[in-house]
Amino acid sequence: MVAAFERTASLLRARVDGLAHTGLATFYVRQDEQVTQLRCSTGSVGRQELPFGGACVPVDDLAPIVAAFLTDEEPGVVRLTDDEPEEGAGEERVLPPFPVWVRAVGTTGHA
Repeated sequence: MVAAFERTASLLRARVDGLAHTGLATFYVRQDEQVTQLRCSTGSVGRQELPFGGACVPVDDLAPIVAAFLTDEEPGVVRLTDDEPEEGAGEERVLPPFPVWVRAVGTTGHA
């Protein structure tokens, strides 16, 4: 799976390089624990501007994300930590930052 996503990023980079697009473009992959899926997309943003409402951590190693997906013993269940506020405490629960594998595929931002 890792090799397939790496190959996809390479192909996207070649395709974007052939276009008139001169800005950033980023291909990214993350595990969506709520629906038990790996999700990928490409955006005209840099690695620090990914379009997520929650906190994410851009990472360069996809293997741990794929391994977590493949070994998920409770698909569709997202466990909250013990230090989360109790329900009814008046504070909204905040999920911890999640890893997102990123690859620059735009004409700017990669060597």
